Amino acid sequence: MTFEEIIGLAEAGNTDAMVAAIQEFVWNEHINIEDCDAVRDKTVEYLNAAIMAGNVDAMNQLAAMYAEGRIVEKDPAQAFRFYKLAAENGHALATSNLGFCYLYGNGTDVDYEEAFKAFSKAALLDIGDAIVQLGDMYMYGWFVEKDPGTAYKYYVKARQLAVRDLSDWGMQQVYSDSVYRIGNCFFEGTGVEQDIMFAIKCYGDALYYFDLREKRGDSYSSKGYQRTLYRLTEAIGRISH
Repeated sequence: MTFEEIIGLAEAGNTDAMVAAIQEFVWNEHINIEDCDAVRDKTVEYLNAAIMAGNVDAMNQLAAMYAEGRIVEKDPAQAFRFYKLAAENGHALATSNLGFCYLYGNGTDVDYEEAFKAFSKAALLDIGDAIVQLGDMYMYGWFVEKDPGTAYKYYVKARQLAVRDLSDWGMQQVYSDSVYRIGNCFFEGTGVEQDIMFAIKCYGDALYYFDLREKRGDSYSSKGYQRTLYRLTEAIGRISH
């Protein structure tokens, strides 16, 4: 379906098409929405209509806009509010995003128990970021008892999910995040038998996909790239001695 066809459906009142248009307007790096009043106004119009119709994808979109400060003023509390609303209405990605709010105290108090509950629900719905975060909670003993073996299994599960479609931008992030952590497990011998050569391979794989996303302007991936490069250098230095 072309973008023109999507707009046609949105103008006819199709809320799913409205959300698809919002996604393009707000997150397409080729569109500078802040400099285009018509696009910004249309985004607000579609958001209001879709949310009033109970569209949970629109609720999640608005939450993300508040979280990132896109079109609206950055407001973690409002982001939390709409993530929670969408999650309560069964939105899988919003449920994972709600977990991040609780994990890092974004717009709410830090609450590891609620974060664990949210990530567990989202993981059952195949949200890769949630699976990675469950691994981290077991790796560091956040709410649950520290268990590197279980953490490693979650990282592997996230990687297996991501490789289904590495052309997808989100799956590239899940892949790089999970493979970086798998590399750490093998580098440190946590949850698995130490294997520095395999760790080096994992770091190289993660770097490739972090780089793809960094080139699209993803600041998170830029940080991921740097920490993975540091670990790769450390691992190569280890075998050089």
